[in-house]
Amino acid sequence: MAKIYVYGNMHIALIAGLCFYLYNQQDSQAILIFLASWSYYNFCNIIHVTDYQKAMHDERLKWISENLTEVIFATIGSIAIGSFLWIKNIENSDTHLDYITLTCLGLFGLDYFFLRHIPYLKNLVIALVWILVMHLWSRWDPSPLDIFLFIYLLLISIFYDRTSSQLKKALIDCLIILPFLAYYYK
Repeated sequence: MAKIYVYGNMHIALIAGLCFYLYNQQDSQAILIFLASWSYYNFCNIIHVTDYQKAMHDERLKWISENLTEVIFATIGSIAIGSFLWIKNIENSDTHLDYITLTCLGLFGLDYFFLRHIPYLKNLVIALVWILVMHLWSRWDPSPLDIFLFIYLLLISIFYDRTSSQLKKALIDCLIILPFLAYYYK
């Protein structure tokens, strides 16, 4: 069960949804962020599994390759549920997507595939994407908090990349929540 939770990307998707909720206090949108994150991270892993040599030497990718059918169905299912909730959210919401932010997220999401082998540039993209996600339904005016979060998330992602233990990586992921909790309880 722990491998499904961590290797199946539920862990990081839950953290993304929780951070979004703590930052914006929007539960229906936080669920969409959870589903979108889960889909995206699983999609990335599915693509990474195509490198067989790398997959057999990486514990996470090996698990993904051994459970590829389930991961593909979970990814398709989360996209379907997310699409349904997205449409329902649009119908019942007085908030609107910031299409500039959405476009930037899409471009950075695609760039990540090409930049993931370039240390520090990849980490910059990751930190920027996390900040942009927080402003998906609101106009983004950079604040001191966003600048702090950007630097914090950049450092967390660098530290994450330098760790080889999956348990340590999961614990580092949990550190992402700390400034969002502080912001929520301010």
